[in-house]
Amino acid sequence: MDQASFAVRTMTRRLKTRAALKLVAFIATTLVTFLLTIGTAQASHFRYGAITWTVPDPVGAPRTVQFTVVSAWRAAFVDGTSLDFGDGNVNPLTTGATIGSGTDSLGNAYTVTQYQVAHTYAAVGTFTAFFTNCCRIAGLQNGAGGNFTVQTIVSLVAGNTAGPISAAPAIIQLQAGNTRTYSFPMFDADGDPVTCRFATAAESGLPAGQTVPAVPVGGAQPVLTNGVNVCTLTWNLTLAVAGQQYVLHNVYESTHGGVVSASAIDLIVEIVAPPPPQCAGSGVFAATVGQVFTHTTTATWTTAGAIAASTVNAPAGSTLLPAVGGASPLTTTFTWTPAVADGSTSRI
Repeated sequence: MDQASFAVRTMTRRLKTRAALKLVAFIATTLVTFLLTIGTAQASHFRYGAITWTVPDPVGAPRTVQFTVVSAWRAAFVDGTSLDFGDGNVNPLTTGATIGSGTDSLGNAYTVTQYQVAHTYAAVGTFTAFFTNCCRIAGLQNGAGGNFTVQTIVSLVAGNTAGPISAAPAIIQLQAGNTRTYSFPMFDADGDPVTCRFATAAESGLPAGQTVPAVPVGGAQPVLTNGVNVCTLTWNLTLAVAGQQYVLHNVYESTHGGVVSASAIDLIVEIVAPPPPQCAGSGVFAATVGQVFTHTTTATWTTAGAIAASTVNAPAGSTLLPAVGGASPLTTTFTWTPAVADGSTSRI
């Protein structure tokens, strides 16, 4: 391919008080147009899933939770999810709005959708909200054609106002032939430390023994390492083969008042032969309501020409310049003036 695309995302923009301070976590990530679709059966279309939650009004409505559900599907068969709130109530099947789209290295298109739904719990407690269905795409090294589950643990005790959050593209590309690393930002708007781990079979829908992906030859598996606001994946891909795809399902946990909250991201790791593009500029930042927030990222790609720039789920009024990309190295500037209405948690 002669073009790469990279997604610039922010996570956890949350109004902490009625004052103007808003917490914003900003990540930049690069990929060579993601998601290799091997199976074309209509039942095999799930690509990505994530759920996050916040309590928008912890004083006036401490039991009302706003959920944000993001998923990615084959563009020709965009589906939806039914969010089970974990208290016997279920949100109807919902697709939501398209917040992004792209094309993989073989020309297969995908669509990213998002919706938000509020739910009021009858009492303070801890609840597991989730969606589950079938099917994952064919050709995966783990979980091929199987069920998928994505869940979040909502803890409303001790004044907890949000769960942990992370962000990632629908596909992460890692180069074969050596040990590779990838960093996931993670953050909790209440300031609680966040840790990451691999999901269990029950949490992910993956078969037992396949929850941690493994290279078929040699059996090398990735390791997750926790840092301050960052979860780092390290994986020896010396014996991996370009074109292989793996399900990676990470769980992020924080503890508030002695009770654990959690969120998860279910995505695909694709092995590539040439080096994928790289991007510098990740971090966690503070933005002030009513004031201009800007941040720059720089993308490089040594194996191709032009780099295309895009923003997934861009806030209203935000800009990313240059909007059409350019030659490597490409420096882009994200500009946004947050409003009070932006006080929820979201990823961009």
